[in-house]
Amino acid sequence: MANISALTSTANPSLAIGPNGATNPTLQTDSSVASAATGLKVIGRAAAAGADLVVTSSGTDENLKIDGKGAGTVTVNGTATGAISLARNTSVTGTFAASGNVAINTDKFTVTAASGNTAVAGTLTASGATTVDVASASALAVGNNGATNPAFVVDSNTASQATGVKVTGAAAAGGVAVAAISSGTNEALTIDAKGSGTITLNGTGTGAVTTPRALTSTGTGGVGYATGAGGAVTQETGRTTGVTLDKTTGAITLVSAAGSTTPFSFTVTNSTVAATDVIVVNQKSGTDKYDMDVTAVAAGSFVLTLNTKSGTTTEQPVFNFAVIKGVAA
Repeated sequence: MANISALTSTANPSLAIGPNGATNPTLQTDSSVASAATGLKVIGRAAAAGADLVVTSSGTDENLKIDGKGAGTVTVNGTATGAISLARNTSVTGTFAASGNVAINTDKFTVTAASGNTAVAGTLTASGATTVDVASASALAVGNNGATNPAFVVDSNTASQATGVKVTGAAAAGGVAVAAISSGTNEALTIDAKGSGTITLNGTGTGAVTTPRALTSTGTGGVGYATGAGGAVTQETGRTTGVTLDKTTGAITLVSAAGSTTPFSFTVTNSTVAATDVIVVNQKSGTDKYDMDVTAVAAGSFVLTLNTKSGTTTEQPVFNFAVIKGVAA
């Protein structure tokens, strides 16, 4: 067998191997490029140590191109059963298609071929618009356990679904807007707790809750204050003695004394009261029936004036009050 150590040629083909020579050869080399200084080197090794295909060049860095012909595809490791290892950054300018599962660093990013399910073990960042096109009760589920007891879930499983929620961000101090979206003109927005759970608005913020539209209650619970908002205070000394109760609602118990048809007044000091507020008062208990009026409202207090309609029973009647916040503009 001939031993060829070097073959010098500037032809195309400079080497052609096949049953018909240069006609449709099995292997062909082209060294016709002017100043050609790049090529391929095959390094053989011991059994089970692999074989190397390496670019040669007079330069320091050199690319390697592998091409099919026309619309033909390039298959890597199509008959062997081992994995394909990419040791450097890899870029794809066309479509990346895989008929089997895709896994990056074992389990950091995986795509299951049969279902298309995708798992990301790290942080997923999107620099462009992202659309999820799916009809599912858990189209998007975020939480420690995925769709099991998620912290956030989107249900798009309703037939002909065309409504949703839009969150609009703004510059700092510009607020965040949450609004219903729909293919229709008017759309309701429902916010629900679960079971007997309550809904808290601005529970951690210190600003007000604004309702620029009519507020109605269709349930049997009505509209009012929840437990914790109220308090109670008992008058001391006399019926003109002031009391202090810094609550938006509560109960005032008068000192024990005989009822009188002559009006008497006392001041309720209350830091929750503004001068524009409305104070609602009614009688909770007592044998004698009282007329009652709020005769003054100021920042931090209001004045309550009372007298009996009739009767002079010595007792301690109780009066409920509630502060309704108001404005003059």
